[in-house]
Amino acid sequence: MDSETFMAIKKNAHLLEKIAIERIHVEWVKLLLGKNPNQGIKEFLETNLYKYSPKFENKLSELKDIATMSHLIIPDEYVAWTFISYKLGYVTSNESGKLMKEWKLSNELIKHVQTALKCVEKIKRQNLQIDDYYQAGLSPLKTANIVAKLLGFGIDDALLESQYNALPIKDKAELKINGGILIKKLNIKPGPQLGKILKELEKEVVQGNLKNNEGNLIKKAQDLVSTDN
Repeated sequence: MDSETFMAIKKNAHLLEKIAIERIHVEWVKLLLGKNPNQGIKEFLETNLYKYSPKFENKLSELKDIATMSHLIIPDEYVAWTFISYKLGYVTSNESGKLMKEWKLSNELIKHVQTALKCVEKIKRQNLQIDDYYQAGLSPLKTANIVAKLLGFGIDDALLESQYNALPIKDKAELKINGGILIKKLNIKPGPQLGKILKELEKEVVQGNLKNNEGNLIKKAQDLVSTDN
């Protein structure tokens, strides 16, 4: 950027507030996904544009830290927002949700990033459990690991995928039983008890404590009904 353009942007940085956030969002993501995001962020800070961007105005030191990171390659928008949310300290679902809603992100992207953020924390603590793999799904897990690698504590990609692929089921729809079968075969009435039993069966299958076939699931359900009664 030449000095004349730089000074003009800095002088008129406050006008950014008059531009639709959707347009700012597009340009911000382009910057992060570009060939040299460090330089883009550096100029973003030096021109004071950050002061007029949602929830960035008090994050100068965090943004400066990002600008000085080496080997900063951000492959997609999921990684971009997971990384930015984490580095700026918007880690909880509530905090990250507020950030991303102000930037007018889609509900799908927000959900993906919030899931990935939880996994980043788990990877950092070396505490990624079977249930985390199941609840997150492969795509947010991959996003989380890319971010974790940018931050210096990622795990092996092949290990991540093998752990996920080893899950007995990837979705509750794969469970070889459903509410209709339980109602018919065990005479369970629709309601909280039915939901509780299905949730417990799902958990047991995911944890590898119960084979995913109808016979085993019916027997376990009978045991759970007896326990409840």
